[in-house]
Amino acid sequence: MRGDEYPKASNYVQNERWLQGARVIQTIVTVSTIPLTSAVCSSAAVVFMQRQCKKAKMSLRQTVVLADKGWTEYEVYAQLLRGHWKQYGSTFLYLAITLNVLGMSISERICIPHLL
Repeated sequence: MRGDEYPKASNYVQNERWLQGARVIQTIVTVSTIPLTSAVCSSAAVVFMQRQCKKAKMSLRQTVVLADKGWTEYEVYAQLLRGHWKQYGSTFLYLAITLNVLGMSISERICIPHLL
């Protein structure tokens, strides 16, 4: 037996299988974070818009931004950074952007240690 081989029944082999399984699960979670967050935000946006329309507090532009999933578009981010919050923004948009940025940062944090 060479020095770099381990018996098939050793703890190292079993731990290596667990590590490989954990990496597969980690990859699945990383890939699905943003689409799942966006799907949840899409469903919640409908309820938010219905409640806000009863109060007549949302403009048509704000409604369209939410209907078009504005929290995933960099153009909307640019408009908000230029100071057009009253035209494009809403409380829900702010929360959806925060969730997506958080999801992206968690995904990046999970992927980066493999590169270090």
